[in-house]
Amino acid sequence: MAEAANVPLLDNDILRSVHAFPGVASNDFTARFHLRGSEQNGVLVRLDGVDLHEPFHLQDSGGPLSIIHRSLLGEATLLLGVYPPPYRSGTAGVFDLTTRSPGHEKRAMVGLDLLKMMFAAEGDVRDGDASYLFAARRGYVDLVLAVVDAIESLDEKFRPRYTDMYTKIEVPLRSGASLMVSSLYGRDTNLIDKEGDDDDLDSAYENSVTWMRWRSAPSSRVAAEAIPYVGFATRERTEGRTEWDGRDLMYAGVKGSVAGSAGGVHQPEVGAELRMASGVYDYRETISPFPAPTDTPERISVLADVGGLDASAYVQDEWRVSDAVGLMYGGRLLCQSYSSEISVSPSLAIAARLLPDTTWRVGVGSVAGPVGPRSVEHTSELQSQAYLVCR
Repeated sequence: MAEAANVPLLDNDILRSVHAFPGVASNDFTARFHLRGSEQNGVLVRLDGVDLHEPFHLQDSGGPLSIIHRSLLGEATLLLGVYPPPYRSGTAGVFDLTTRSPGHEKRAMVGLDLLKMMFAAEGDVRDGDASYLFAARRGYVDLVLAVVDAIESLDEKFRPRYTDMYTKIEVPLRSGASLMVSSLYGRDTNLIDKEGDDDDLDSAYENSVTWMRWRSAPSSRVAAEAIPYVGFATRERTEGRTEWDGRDLMYAGVKGSVAGSAGGVHQPEVGAELRMASGVYDYRETISPFPAPTDTPERISVLADVGGLDASAYVQDEWRVSDAVGLMYGGRLLCQSYSSEISVSPSLAIAARLLPDTTWRVGVGSVAGPVGPRSVEHTSELQSQAYLVCR
């Protein structure tokens, strides 16, 4: 997706760059998108090997911006249809993002545009013993609206505010391996206050994940990596005087993989992940009776506290049958402590170059994604989809 670097985007948002691609459906008001008619939550967004949970700003308005600025990225890959088993936690497709390596020269940048202020810095530490990349943004739509309101009083106050921060430190190890420590944080607050109207909105969202990525290639035929991570997400939303919606999620896990090469013909890979998650969902609402307002109002209260373990493992192989034909096959096993179901997701894909500039790809497979504390409003059951893709 190198061509996306030259596409003009709202707030330089990389997630909006895929809206113009075939098989993608969205609108101008959100950075979220659908792949091949799927639900939006079926799209997995991954950054430097870690799955991101709701990486969007201003979710009360549909999530018009993501928490990832395009200037941080070095590579972006959109996978849809039959994609490899390592990405099978997404049921519809994957947007795999890789941040760029920090530059060796120390430098800093301050940016200002119609929506936000931004500060970024990068460079080496101790003559190359480590390098860092840092970026922080603060949207100031709320400040602009406050000035407008001070000049001419408005009947409705609208105060959306968003901030995010990304930090990465890369350390080359003496063994030839590399270690990366990263953190991504985002926060939003929103206030809609209309005079004389009880149906107002006051909300706050917070999202953070921190992880390490160790990578080693002891030989030209073997490569390994390990990624421990921990994160949380909170949501506090009050509408008027009668409704409260609070969600708290905490998760931690570790994943790893080993890949090899057998004479350039086979490229096998195995991997596994163990993740623990805990979610609390607190919802309360008071419904005024209709048509008799003098009756006792109905109160709805739901409190759910769920959690458990997800364990998954995969195996795959890329087989170069000939210079014109390639084959990828593999599968993924998924089980959850809070579900009695165990899912196996096999896949098979063939690529054939029929003409010098024409390659046909055919694939078939099934995908099962976990539903649990990350989406506590749903039932804890596995979601499955099957695909047959030709192009």
